[in-house]
Amino acid sequence: MQNRTLAIISITLLIIISSVFIPPSGYSFLSPSFSIAGIIYWIIKRKCPLNNLLIFFLGLLNDLFIGTPIGSSSLFYFIVKESIFLLETRLKRSGIIFDLVKYIFGLTVYFSFVYIFIIIYFANYPSIDYFLMSYLLTLFIFPIIYITLNWIESKIRQDQV
Repeated sequence: MQNRTLAIISITLLIIISSVFIPPSGYSFLSPSFSIAGIIYWIIKRKCPLNNLLIFFLGLLNDLFIGTPIGSSSLFYFIVKESIFLLETRLKRSGIIFDLVKYIFGLTVYFSFVYIFIIIYFANYPSIDYFLMSYLLTLFIFPIIYITLNWIESKIRQDQV
């Protein structure tokens, strides 16, 4: 229960931080997606504290803050969760290297589906350069999020003992 509360608070905070950062004018997708990094962090934990209902509500919250079509983030988060769980059944290993592989896989699935969604929903072919840059920025913020959330979790566990 404590992990679930921490997961909800941390992802909500990452959604708020993500909505505060405004990309430079003319570079619409040139910002890291903090929210998906937090979602993937909690999905790859040994005991995922996020059920489908929480992922749905966090996706709706992200849609409201960012301004994307309602329900799209929930759908993408659910697809990422299921694809990571599918990968976990294939790997059956744990460790930081395997967590990194799961993160890269989940992030690739997320950005691929977002790009396809924009092509279908908006009938627009945006430049892949912006998505690639956003993908790389999100990829490089994961170690910071991973270390920070692990540190917070360890501090909470120490306080409980």
